[in-house]
Amino acid sequence: MARSRSTGNLGPLARQVRRATLAALLALSTAACSDDPTGLTAIVGVYTLIDVDDDPLPARTDSAVTHVTRVRAGTLSIDPDGSYAMTVEWELVPVGLSPVPGSHSEVGTVTIIGESQVRFEGDFATWTGIFEGDAMRVAVLLPEVSDTAVELRFRR
Repeated sequence: MARSRSTGNLGPLARQVRRATLAALLALSTAACSDDPTGLTAIVGVYTLIDVDDDPLPARTDSAVTHVTRVRAGTLSIDPDGSYAMTVEWELVPVGLSPVPGSHSEVGTVTIIGESQVRFEGDFATWTGIFEGDAMRVAVLLPEVSDTAVELRFRR
C-alpha cells in the first residue's frame, strides 16, 4: 500500500481498501463458522494499544480543517466470563490552541466466531476483531477520534 511521504501514514484510499478487505474477510468467515465459546480462554487477558491504522502511538488520525486528533494510549481487557472493557485515550489539538484530552470507554460481551474472529457487543456498537497469537486487530468507529472507522491493533 502506498504511504504518504510527508507523514508516513497510509493514504485515505489505502486505508479504505484495507478496511473493505478486512470487512469482506470477516463477513465470509462469519457466515461459514458457528460460534465457539470454548475458544475464549485463548484470548483472555489485557491488551495494550500499539498502533492505529498501522501508525505507532501517538498516532495522528484523519484530521478536520480545524483540528488534529492524536491517539495516545488504549487498553482492551477480556475476562474469562466473556466480558470486555476497552478504553482509548486521545487529545484533540485545535489549530493554534492547546490540546484537549479525551477518552472513549466501552464494556460488553465477547463471542468467538470461527478460529480467529471475535465479536464484541458493547454499549455503543457491535464490532468484529481478528486475533493472531498475542495480537488483536479491531476495526471500530470512534466518532471522537475520526469520522471514519479506524483499525486498532492491541498486543497482550
